[in-house]
Amino acid sequence: MTDRPRRLMFAEGLLPPEILSRGSLRGNEYAWPVDDIPMVIAAAEKASLISLGGQLQFRLSDGGTCECYWVDVDIGRSELVGSNWAEKVRHSGQLARERFMQLRERFDFLHEGRTNFQPVVEAEARGDDLSSAMCFVWYVEDQTGRHGFELN
Repeated sequence: MTDRPRRLMFAEGLLPPEILSRGSLRGNEYAWPVDDIPMVIAAAEKASLISLGGQLQFRLSDGGTCECYWVDVDIGRSELVGSNWAEKVRHSGQLARERFMQLRERFDFLHEGRTNFQPVVEAEARGDDLSSAMCFVWYVEDQTGRHGFELN
């Protein structure tokens, strides 16, 4: 028996390396540039993962994170129709694409950060590029029904 700690691998880690390399991991959440989310959704489908949604964040250069929890996509498991896993994966991808597009039409993401978080305003005043700090956390789930799983 060893004393080594267990690692927790989140289902997002099952996405292809080229997708993971475009995102960032902070804490226990992967996030990607906003424009990459449709690509993340497509990659999740190809990897047989259900898209659960996510929310807008600003990951600032000083290490701070400002989360616009009201700017989100939320796909409930009960919404997923289909008699098998592949159908549920396809349906989640369809819902995710539609809802993300609607969200982008409804909100000005940069405006949400600027008007709701003083640290975002301060970061911009320091010269930080807010479009680079702006990202979207995206959650997926594997067929086990767990967001993450433990590895020894």
